[in-house]
Amino acid sequence: MAHPTDPATHPGADTHTGAGGGTTRADFPADDAALRRQARRNVGLQLGFSIHALVFVAVHAGLFLQQALASTPSHRPWPLWGWALGLSIHGVVTLCSVRGGGLRERLVAAELARLRQRMG
Repeated sequence: MAHPTDPATHPGADTHTGAGGGTTRADFPADDAALRRQARRNVGLQLGFSIHALVFVAVHAGLFLQQALASTPSHRPWPLWGWALGLSIHGVVTLCSVRGGGLRERLVAAELARLRQRMG
């Protein structure tokens, strides 16, 4: 999602500074626009995973507390294990996306080269 002061999507952003002293196009040379977009994407991925982990901990702490206070405890670990698996997968995908060093781009480039070779 584009930010109102993102010079890549809002050309007028270079004419003023935002109310909170935000950045403007003058603060980022044109060749940094792609880096800025990548940085925003990486931060979004990291925040998404952090929120997922926080909700996981909060929900399962609540479930644990509910079980501890129940007169007849009936602990069922399946929600914990299932969600932990999902959180783990989310973590691996986030880590690979942020720290993968352009793995997707390298794979796409290799596939394009293979297809071009096949075509002629």
